[in-house]
Amino acid sequence: MKEVGLYLLKSSVVSGIFFLIYYLLLQKESFFKLSRFYLLASLSFSYIFPFIRINITNSTVEPLPIIKTLQSTVNQFSFIEEQSIPTTVVQEPSLIEHYWWLALPLLLSSVFLYRFLNNIIHLLKTIHANEKVNQNRFTLVLFNQPHTFSFFRYIFISPKVWRSPKGHSIITHELSHLKHKHSLDRLLLEILLIIFWMNPFIYLYRKALEEVHEFQADSDATQNTSIKAYFNLVLQQSSAHNYSPLMSPFSYKLIKKRIKMANYKSNPIKRFLILIPITVAILTIGISGTMITNKFSHSVHENLIPIATSNISFATKEKLNINNDAFIVPISNPVKTIGWGYRIHPVYKEKRLHQGIDYPVPTNTPVYASQTGTISNVSEGKLKSGYGKRIEIQHNRNYETLYAHLNGFNVKVGQKVVQGDIIGYVGNSGASTAPHLHFEIHENGKPINPETLLPKSQTNTKKKIVSYHAPIKKENLKRIGSGYGMRIHPIYKEKRMHNGVDYVAPINTDILAIGDGVVRKVNQDFVKGKGHGRFVIVDHENGYSSLYSQLNAYKVKEGQKVKQGDVVGLLGSSGISTGPHLHLEIKKDGKFVDPATVIK
Repeated sequence: MKEVGLYLLKSSVVSGIFFLIYYLLLQKESFFKLSRFYLLASLSFSYIFPFIRINITNSTVEPLPIIKTLQSTVNQFSFIEEQSIPTTVVQEPSLIEHYWWLALPLLLSSVFLYRFLNNIIHLLKTIHANEKVNQNRFTLVLFNQPHTFSFFRYIFISPKVWRSPKGHSIITHELSHLKHKHSLDRLLLEILLIIFWMNPFIYLYRKALEEVHEFQADSDATQNTSIKAYFNLVLQQSSAHNYSPLMSPFSYKLIKKRIKMANYKSNPIKRFLILIPITVAILTIGISGTMITNKFSHSVHENLIPIATSNISFATKEKLNINNDAFIVPISNPVKTIGWGYRIHPVYKEKRLHQGIDYPVPTNTPVYASQTGTISNVSEGKLKSGYGKRIEIQHNRNYETLYAHLNGFNVKVGQKVVQGDIIGYVGNSGASTAPHLHFEIHENGKPINPETLLPKSQTNTKKKIVSYHAPIKKENLKRIGSGYGMRIHPIYKEKRMHNGVDYVAPINTDILAIGDGVVRKVNQDFVKGKGHGRFVIVDHENGYSSLYSQLNAYKVKEGQKVKQGDVVGLLGSSGISTGPHLHLEIKKDGKFVDPATVIK
């Protein structure tokens, strides 16, 4: 949820900057249409802004001071750090266990939502319960209350005030709210408040818009009457009633400001003088909040390590097996690699999906572009956490590559690189225990196993031959039941895919881990007679995982390391089952495989 927090921070900071501009330049001016447009547009932009990405392709000048200041707050990234991503259809621990801390924010949002719905219901009941007079452009709702207000095309007014000599001026004021559709503004602010109540500036925006609405309505209402007579009427007819935020009231709130603004007319030339700093501010914030992660070319060149140039020799390219139509390994002749799959993170000491390939090589080993493309990000990152120093390249066909834990860079954002060019040098930055290159390939924004695109002869991944042991000892096994594939389900009596193998044996027979691994899931929330019943999931090396279901009892705990042959549970018949048996499933990189192909 770090991304959510960063989004809220960015939107709050930007909305605050824009409101400060309004406060300094527009608050005391009579450009009501401009003020209203600015408030609505700037608030909306502040919530869209964090999603904007602009690649700055060529710049050699030192960034403006305000851009430097904002970069640390509004910088964008196109890759996420390693995460623990479930690869089976079985659910991980409940959302409540993971996101319990969201209870308070959701509770407060619920309070704002309840208030909003309550106000809507109250208005609808008022419309339904009282006499209505339909006019050409509006509908009068006659109710016995001293206050007058409007909501979309409805004007709520007492019959006595409506029929009085001064009722026309009051109606004119409310018609201005209807004409300018002020209720839409109020509705938008209330919806944003439900979601983004934690943004302190949104309350200032709401108050500022209410002021602009009243100034605009007063301006229209005083076109054909004197200002003095009009505001005498305002003081006579208004009440101290507490209005719903959805209403546009005929009240004496802000009376001093309203009288002042009604008598003041801004110089038209000021409009253009005000638009200039606003435009500059928008451009400055827009540029500073995009992918300027290299802090322009000045800071990139400070990190260059002059070991080699980006133009490598023909002999080196031959060694790399350059193929412009495919990806290449970004390290020359790697001795060993650590591949894609679940593992215990060497720094964070928790189970995570390793969504790339690691190449353990000496510091300052050249890193080559795996494919031709454009540098989209060059980031310093954090010294001891995350990816550290990294480079990202955008390629054709929606592919991106990431090169992390670097020691230095040989490129800058926007630079075109050719497959095999030296883009940086291996290091030990970020969450790393030794010098190595962490390499990822993303397709349409999602990480994929790089080995699916790298030439098989180049991967050089030293993997064990995948051969797992049977989950039940031979002497205890009665027979193999249903195998992997389509079958007629013994209970539902319909054709279904059987994603595993059933081993029939006496109840409470020991169930053995088919290989070394870490217990990911021990299902405590099973329902007798439904689904897999009691089950255990174990994650193994090289992207494999195994599921043992229909158990009668557990012998392991979540997070526990197991060796091949360790007892993980006892055979049973706890789920959808016709008798005691073990249902075993095996997945490779999240996809089902036939257990018979990997078990001796």
